[in-house]
Amino acid sequence: MLFCLMMTLPMLAQQRTVIGKVLDLQGESIIGASVRVEGTTRGTATDVDGRFSIEVAPNESLRISYIGYNDVIVIASSTTLTIVMKEDTRALDEVVVVGYGTRKKETLTGAVAAVTSSEIVVTKNENVVNMLSG
Repeated sequence: MLFCLMMTLPMLAQQRTVIGKVLDLQGESIIGASVRVEGTTRGTATDVDGRFSIEVAPNESLRISYIGYNDVIVIASSTTLTIVMKEDTRALDEVVVVGYGTRKKETLTGAVAAVTSSEIVVTKNENVVNMLSG
């Protein structure tokens, strides 16, 4: 039993905590970005200040990802990291935002338009639904 304990102690000693912050190009914190140790199931997400903390072994790399941004892969050689993510303009062109969620552009059927209140003129006998059709 002592032999098994001696084998795991050096492995645990190699683990260290890496703390960091994830920002966009304007220096704004990215909330909820995924921070995973590459090739493992270990991971975390950034908090409301874009900060994270994760345990890593030497030479392990971290993959940081967030919707609408290019993934960033960093070797966790330092105990403090600042990661700046760049927008993925290709991904942004493929997503259409609708009133209750998002849809891929290729799966959207029909037209999407906006009608402002100044364009709506209600008369006494008109139905609002009929005014919005067409």
